Amino acid sequence: MCKATNVNSGDTIQLTATASDVDCNSPGDPNDCSTVSDSVTVTWSDDTGRATATAFPNGNTGTAVDWKAPTVCSDENVVISATADDAAVKYNDPAVSDNVTVTVVPYPSISIVQSKDLWWFNGENPANYDIAVTLTAQGATTGTFEWDVTAGASKVNLNNGGADSDNIVAVDDNTVTLKSTAASGSLNDVSIRVKHNGCVKDTLQTEVYAPDHLDHIDNNDVAWYDGYKSEIKYQTMDQFDHILPYAVEVDEVFTSSCIVDYPGGADWGQPDDSGTPLLNPTWEDVIISRGGEWYDPDPQNPQDPLGNTKVDHWSGDWYIGSQTDGSGVHVKSCIWQRYLDHARHE
Repeated sequence: MCKATNVNSGDTIQLTATASDVDCNSPGDPNDCSTVSDSVTVTWSDDTGRATATAFPNGNTGTAVDWKAPTVCSDENVVISATADDAAVKYNDPAVSDNVTVTVVPYPSISIVQSKDLWWFNGENPANYDIAVTLTAQGATTGTFEWDVTAGASKVNLNNGGADSDNIVAVDDNTVTLKSTAASGSLNDVSIRVKHNGCVKDTLQTEVYAPDHLDHIDNNDVAWYDGYKSEIKYQTMDQFDHILPYAVEVDEVFTSSCIVDYPGGADWGQPDDSGTPLLNPTWEDVIISRGGEWYDPDPQNPQDPLGNTKVDHWSGDWYIGSQTDGSGVHVKSCIWQRYLDHARHE
């Protein structure tokens, strides 16, 4: 007997064969059931030649044997066939009945779910952001899961408790850790594929976010004692021009000493650079020149319109993701320029 069934690409096949022989003659017959040992062979095959097996050795008549074929992962449909042959020699046995059943169990639908957005901060791990996230092959919890980075291997690594790699195999564990190693250059430039029991089940396209630049919003100048306070406002943006979602550490690093611009000299001094914990994505750099006997020349309250007499300047850089000088992601270089009645980044 032969029974064939079409199986879609990626299906797993559960083949159940039941061979049932009616081979009982009159009691006392020398060839009755008690003395005849049947040999029933059931052969499974598919049209690709990959899934073959034999069940039912001698004496297994009337029983059921389950056999799970190798995973079928073809690009086209696969036809599974089953054949049962009764090889026993029987005397006057017209009632032999071989019955083979094929049951197709659909392969579980599996999809990759990413727990959170993945970020990169050039080796730093700031609060509120995830430089490692969990991928879950949702839909199955047992079996062999093989994870591969199929695109963007320079931007991410996989890990399941051992060394980082772009290929991870785990048994009875449907999760893997995705770790950032560099920023994405475009959306969906990282691809992660999962196989379950050898069958490709899903590919996740994702990206690695990172701070990228500062958008200047506004300047605000107010009187501060005999001098001024200038607030230079920014938004921290990622590489896709989105404002960062959470507060993050910001660090300024001065790369030169103070250079005097004022004719005849000036003695305002250069402030210390510093890191700031957890600034909101919209933030401001505050520069104060308040006046007093230690300022030469004397600063002024902001004029209307603002003056253009330069006092001094120095250069420096801005980093996002750390309070440590030069750590995190570099997002801006600028000149800190102080005037008699205000200050700017230039």
